Amino acid sequence: MKIIRIIFFLIYSCVCISVFGNESNKIKNDLIDKLSHTENSSEKINLLINLKDITESTKEEMPFAFQLFDLSLKNKDKFGIMVALGSVTSYFMEQEAGKDSLFIFLKKADNLLKGSPYDGMVTYYNMCYYMRLIQLTKRENIPVVCDSILNELNKNAHKESKFEEVERLFINGVISHQLASLSGNNSWKSSQAYFEEGWKKIDAFPLTAKKYFSANFAITLLTTYSITKDDVLFRKTADTYLEIQDRFFEQPEIINRRPYFHKNLSYLLCYERLIFNSRLIGKDKAHEYYLKYRDFINSGSGDELYKDKSFFYNLSTTYFKDIEDYNQAILFEDSLIYLIENNKTNIANISNHYLIRALLLSKAARYKESCEAYEVAVAKSDSLMENEYMEKVGEMRVKYDVEKLEHEKVALLAAKRTNELRFAGVIIVITLIISLYLFFNLRRVRGLQVNLEHQQKIAQDSEKIKTSFINSMCHEIRTPLNAINGFSELITEDSVSDEEKNEFSTIIKENVFTLTRLINDMLEVANLDSTSTELPMEIVDIPAICEREVKRLTENSAKRGITYNLEMPKDECKIYTHPHYFSLMLRALLDNANKFTDKGSITVSCRRDSEEFIVSIKDTGCGIPDGKRDYVFEKFAKVNAFTQGNGLGLYLCRLVAERLKGRIEFDPDYHKGLKVNFIIKDI
Repeated sequence: MKIIRIIFFLIYSCVCISVFGNESNKIKNDLIDKLSHTENSSEKINLLINLKDITESTKEEMPFAFQLFDLSLKNKDKFGIMVALGSVTSYFMEQEAGKDSLFIFLKKADNLLKGSPYDGMVTYYNMCYYMRLIQLTKRENIPVVCDSILNELNKNAHKESKFEEVERLFINGVISHQLASLSGNNSWKSSQAYFEEGWKKIDAFPLTAKKYFSANFAITLLTTYSITKDDVLFRKTADTYLEIQDRFFEQPEIINRRPYFHKNLSYLLCYERLIFNSRLIGKDKAHEYYLKYRDFINSGSGDELYKDKSFFYNLSTTYFKDIEDYNQAILFEDSLIYLIENNKTNIANISNHYLIRALLLSKAARYKESCEAYEVAVAKSDSLMENEYMEKVGEMRVKYDVEKLEHEKVALLAAKRTNELRFAGVIIVITLIISLYLFFNLRRVRGLQVNLEHQQKIAQDSEKIKTSFINSMCHEIRTPLNAINGFSELITEDSVSDEEKNEFSTIIKENVFTLTRLINDMLEVANLDSTSTELPMEIVDIPAICEREVKRLTENSAKRGITYNLEMPKDECKIYTHPHYFSLMLRALLDNANKFTDKGSITVSCRRDSEEFIVSIKDTGCGIPDGKRDYVFEKFAKVNAFTQGNGLGLYLCRLVAERLKGRIEFDPDYHKGLKVNFIIKDI
């Protein structure tokens, strides 16, 4: 989830700017006054753009953003639509039922922005919606949601635009990393290829789309290269991103129509990574980037002076502290304290910053000043505590006075209404009886509500299981059916040779076998789930069944590179069980081992141990992680959501084992693949 939070910090950076001071309020009020006296639509749009930019992250922002969107749409001002889209998208993504409304707005904008310099922005904000959806999804539901998103993106992949292609690559990269993280694998290899491919394709975008898309890709790639310690690609990506930002903000339309567009946060995340990755790019290069960021802030180009510069001062303090230039760090901490004391930033805890200043002065061997700064910090902290204390004392005094007046009022009323006490007593008794009746009635109703909620949850869980089952079966059945239909059509064509017909016939036979096995598994699970009748038992020759199932596997599904072994004891091995279901369980375990083993061996063995009889199937495949070994026995459970299968095999094995009065378990001491033991009492 860390990478998603980093990306969303960038996506919402446009609404993370705070406006402070009388100057900003004066500018805002002047703009509102001009707006109320302006009739010209173009001038109104420009005023609304300025008001939206100057009120970002405040309660006043959204009314201006919606006015701007509607007026720009009416006048077909594509620039105005593009400016409003970010705020409108952010607003609807925060609403529980905002999806439909958001897509309506995006569709309206897309009709006008296509083919313009702002083409691709609708796709960008659609990508932001998917990111937000993943961010808000509970951990246990992430695989299902990610699969749904990928299906939605991939179904139109054959006719997607260049923007939609990059959107799909980015979401694929994020989901790939997300699913890998859920399985305990934090490797970036699977997602890095998606990000790098998308980064290359952004180069062909119009500048505005390039600016916004590159931000998401740059952050993910910088994080990736920092982890993989690739300093060359790290610097190259950062420089390219900064160059795109410079070109975007140098556009005449941005300069002329958005004078209050705060661009600091567009650069901050990138510069922050460059400055604090000195171990990767070297101290000299990190300092060079710091100087570039300092010059960018001090130039004030595109940023009005009333904007909050606490980001820069905070970063500078930390940077110079890290390189042990404490005197320089003190100067920036002083600047930050100045902003706080003069209400030019939203940082409130000034005593903490005096403590930081005291620590920096101590590090610089300026001990006298350090003590003074510490005393100021303590005084500020004491002052805050004193103010809070006085406020509480004042509140308590007011409360006491109110209670005293209430007491006098009650005493006066009591004196005047002595004769009414009996009547009041009767009223109280009646009220008590009614209250008790209502209480017990309410408790009964609440009990019914709890029971209803429980039944609703059971119904919802049942619906989820049904939906999961239908989705799984549709997917698994469709694959062999498609193969059967396709090759059945081909086999009838005259242009197909006899050799190809034989090959197609084999493929059809394999898929018919797969389809039959899926349906049989489903029917067996349904049969075992729906009945509790004891299975009829008889004396069964276990080696004979093992030999038959191994032979079936080697004849129908043998793989090159795998040796199939059968290790049976010389003594007679017979147990009291059900031959059909024992064969069914053994077949499912062998098919599972064959499915997840690419080379090595699969071995079936049986032995007696005290009063138990143990049948083992071991392989040299990929195995099952320890944390998933209980989970895989659940219905429809799969370690890898993208692996073929309906998730019923091991669930069926567990059902059969229980009905045969035995148990099935994994051998924890076997580490070359997977070893499954079926244990049943010997006769």
